[in-house]
Amino acid sequence: MAYQIPYSVQAVDPSTVEADAIGFDSETHRIAMGNLAPRLVCLTWAQDLMHPGITVRAHGDDEIRSLITNLCDPEIETVRVAHNLSFDLAVMARECPDLLPNIFLCIERGRFRCTKVREKLLRLATTGDLEYTIDSFGKPRSADYSLAGLVKYYFNEDISASKEGEDAWRTNFDVLEPMPLENWPEEAVKYAQEDSVWAKMILRAQEERRQTLIFERGIDPFIVQDHRVMFDFCLHLVSCRGVRIDNDEKRKVQAKIDEALDPSNFTLLYERGILRPPVLPKAKRNGEMTQGKKESKNLKVLRDFVLSLAQQYPDDVKLRYTDPSPKFPDGQLSVDSEFLDDHAHLCKELELLRQRESLQKIATTELPRMCIRDEDQNPIADADIVHPMFDSIKATGRSSSMASKLLPSFNGQNVHPLVRPCYIPRDGYLLFSIDFSYMELCTVAQCWKSIFGYSKLAEIINAGADPHAWLGSMLASRVDQAFGLWVADTGTDPYSAFMSLKGGNDEQKAYFKKWRNMAKPTGLGFPGGLSPKTMVAFAKATYHVEMSEELATECREAWFDALPEARAYLREWVPDQGDPWNTITRKRTNRQTGEEEMVTEQALGYFSPFGMHRAGADYCAVANGKGLQTWSGDGFLAAFCAVVRLTHDYSLGHPLLGKVHPLIPIHDEIVGEVLDDGNAGEYATQVAEIMVENFSTVLPDVKIKAQPVLMRRWDKNAEPVFDSVTKKLIPWEPTAK
Repeated sequence: MAYQIPYSVQAVDPSTVEADAIGFDSETHRIAMGNLAPRLVCLTWAQDLMHPGITVRAHGDDEIRSLITNLCDPEIETVRVAHNLSFDLAVMARECPDLLPNIFLCIERGRFRCTKVREKLLRLATTGDLEYTIDSFGKPRSADYSLAGLVKYYFNEDISASKEGEDAWRTNFDVLEPMPLENWPEEAVKYAQEDSVWAKMILRAQEERRQTLIFERGIDPFIVQDHRVMFDFCLHLVSCRGVRIDNDEKRKVQAKIDEALDPSNFTLLYERGILRPPVLPKAKRNGEMTQGKKESKNLKVLRDFVLSLAQQYPDDVKLRYTDPSPKFPDGQLSVDSEFLDDHAHLCKELELLRQRESLQKIATTELPRMCIRDEDQNPIADADIVHPMFDSIKATGRSSSMASKLLPSFNGQNVHPLVRPCYIPRDGYLLFSIDFSYMELCTVAQCWKSIFGYSKLAEIINAGADPHAWLGSMLASRVDQAFGLWVADTGTDPYSAFMSLKGGNDEQKAYFKKWRNMAKPTGLGFPGGLSPKTMVAFAKATYHVEMSEELATECREAWFDALPEARAYLREWVPDQGDPWNTITRKRTNRQTGEEEMVTEQALGYFSPFGMHRAGADYCAVANGKGLQTWSGDGFLAAFCAVVRLTHDYSLGHPLLGKVHPLIPIHDEIVGEVLDDGNAGEYATQVAEIMVENFSTVLPDVKIKAQPVLMRRWDKNAEPVFDSVTKKLIPWEPTAK
């Protein structure tokens, strides 16, 4: 039986929450490489806001353990709340490893609350905007999910000064470890206790907002909070373990990236004036040398280019501006990495710029962060272990990854193919990678099936067909008359005829590849609400597929005809998902006058399979989020949490305990370590089965598969390899160059 994240949370009376909830917090040694759950120095708690408690290390391990045991008792129904809860739970699990099963049970039964997780769910259900919020003066500002940020938001009190600087107690509790409490400075005691008090006070404020949402909108943002706390905790556990690094390979990668950044690879950007060429130093008349200038972006030219692109693609370019400042009272047009990620598919210039900045980021940020660094972030020594860091909730419900400035770290979900071979398993282990086959096609098929009661796409997937090849056969049948006539001559169906080309001569194989590749952007782009015009750029940038706007239009019509539920989804269901509490204002070009105008539209909203609500969404956000990203996000959450729990919770007695260590979740894939004892293939296959079983909790009508791969180092090109005699899965070996 699959381990399932609970589908509902026990309703909690707000008055009970306010009266009985216990706020708690831990103070520790500083985090460091290989130590994301540092040694505990003290624990504080606050049930009575006026009389918070504290237990310090100097009082003895028994007192510390007693408090942790009570906080992690799943039989106690009292709610326990902390800010950034996962850190505190990991610290307590390090202190009392035998209580880890109780921690999982407490999360499962809704005993824990995390004010950080709750705040994101609240804002997602209220406005749908996790990046910006409205302050107490009614002005938009960047959202801050730190404890200090929430205290400022709810109570207009600034506590940030107590948490900043090298002298702040936040990072210096280690010096107090040997001291009895009576010898502690008053400021240190106050700092530690106040965090517990603030956590409980924020819980109250969040509970009031929750009740307002339920009363006014009929939406409970916290129906999924236990799912999300479990996911957040599991992500933190894999962050704590970290990934081993091959430093010799890292130096090879640095050399390759330096070569890839050669200016000759970005000629188009120089021609457009988006990049300024470097200016070499030269001798002055007095014999001195000028300083010279590095290659740089011409931001004015880039912004003008983006504005012209917005006129060309008014429905697809989403302009964003920086916060106002004294120098720029109206803000500036944002052309940051997020903008490039969202719009690179529109043209070659932005794709090249994104590629260049991605390589620069690896060379100047990511590779240095894989090292031990000084206070100025300069690499000073090689690191053995690096830690992927995660944000468990984005607007779509998926997670994201990022690198930390505090320790050797990396973005585990966006690793360049050149960098992946730097990551290797620990001694005695192999790496495994397990990804879901056609995950987003499976989820959109289930979405359509759930909405309409039928889905042709679900039938195709369940029949065991290759959905990309099937759609490719539909596209070829409509667009290529010669293929249609040939299919008629064969006396078979288009898909069978098309699949026969896969094993044919070189010309037939090329034809098969062409139309199957054409099907990928078609089948994954149009469900997200792309227009034919946008599809041209998306197909080229993402899949290197050349499409004219006319061909894209034909492909969309063929897709609509092949999957009748798709037309109903995009033209009837998505526009009907009104959000009466939010509007969206955007700049659009009037098609009759050709002039730009600001248009305010009714926002849309939707629910995930587990019940997470996203408000304030536009058309494409609903189309893409509901069927593709959010549905797959819930399924992956269930799969990943199941794998992490079964490989960490010894009380469950699962045979994979100690043999498998998940390391990096990547939307549709889990990368991890597996014991190399001759049975690694069997262990990885078991993990794949667990993933499929638990993902299927959101796919009752669609079959999904997952295929494991074994590697000696992480490689994008790795494929499943089986022993010719035993048929067991064995490590993939790269082809010698």
